[in-house]
Amino acid sequence: MDDLGAKVVAADKGNIFFVNLYIGEPAVSQFVIMDTASSLLWLHCLPCKGCEDKVNPIYDPAKSYTYANLPCDSAYCVPSIHGTYGPNRTCIYSLGYCDDASSTGCLASETFNFMTFDDDTQDVPDLVFGCGNHNSDKVEQSNGVLGLGADIYSLVSQLGSVFSYCIGSTKDPFYAHNKLILGEGANIEGYTTPLDIYRGFYYLTLEGISVGRNCLNIDRKIFSRSLAGDGGVVIDSGTTLSSLVRGAYEPLKAEVEHYIGKSLSRAFIYRDVERLCYTGIISRDLVEFPTVTMHFASEANLEWDKDDLFHQREQNIFCMAIKLANETAKPRNLSIIGALAQQHHNIACDISERELTIKRTDCQVVSDMAIKP
Repeated sequence: MDDLGAKVVAADKGNIFFVNLYIGEPAVSQFVIMDTASSLLWLHCLPCKGCEDKVNPIYDPAKSYTYANLPCDSAYCVPSIHGTYGPNRTCIYSLGYCDDASSTGCLASETFNFMTFDDDTQDVPDLVFGCGNHNSDKVEQSNGVLGLGADIYSLVSQLGSVFSYCIGSTKDPFYAHNKLILGEGANIEGYTTPLDIYRGFYYLTLEGISVGRNCLNIDRKIFSRSLAGDGGVVIDSGTTLSSLVRGAYEPLKAEVEHYIGKSLSRAFIYRDVERLCYTGIISRDLVEFPTVTMHFASEANLEWDKDDLFHQREQNIFCMAIKLANETAKPRNLSIIGALAQQHHNIACDISERELTIKRTDCQVVSDMAIKP
């Protein structure tokens, strides 16, 4: 498979991105959260508990003649998805997420329909996914989660070993040039940095952070993962905000406070008092704010302008889109590069070569390149 793609759209509510997939025969449109920090593609399936608030149609496997449950002795029924015996020797999966979302159901196979570079579509049969009957998530527009991790049952592994995505602004749900490409046709352009795959996460080697021309005084060792699995830096398109371990968060916060100075008043959000927030409007009050850059191994950079580093929390309050890493939940002190930090970038992962490629770009340029025959 070398040129399979899908449209990516920003959520109307919440700063995340959905991938528009088509499943079954006849095909049904589904919107799933794009998540690089998990591996299973799962959908809300009828009959469904926990789907009552969903605004999009729920997939009904009984109406598709290409749906099939996988047996418990399938190579895909593995411990990492808590694969267990179900009725009639089917494979039952169960997943939990850090935000208390969860999904339990049957591991199954189905036909999926993808876009191709020549503006056509292509059916791919027998792709493994989770048909979730007991689910809990807080995103009413979501039909499920598209895990882009490296496990055997992920869509990435089933279609090859490479994928790329380019996302514009989370503020524009109608932006037409967001795109996910799966397989050898992925857009790999920019600077490449080593990728460490550990326990389903994509870890990167972060070496420093700069604000404008000022490189912050941060010991790069604080970004390393410990032998116990704590710490490290992961890229996660399914999480809105980024987070940094305290030794990096505090210097960045101090530098932001220095730049903004006393020109704006601090604002405090109920139940989120540690967040760095100000009374103001990003587009009006941060016109001259400098670029913030994350420097990775092999000279790969992730560059943030004011609209990537901050988000408008309320009409007249904005906050830094980076928070302090969780110091108690496992893995402790995990730094996360979230969806807001990935805006206006094309990101490509090659799981066989263990490489990630980053380039700040206009996604329309990438989209125009992709549709050329």
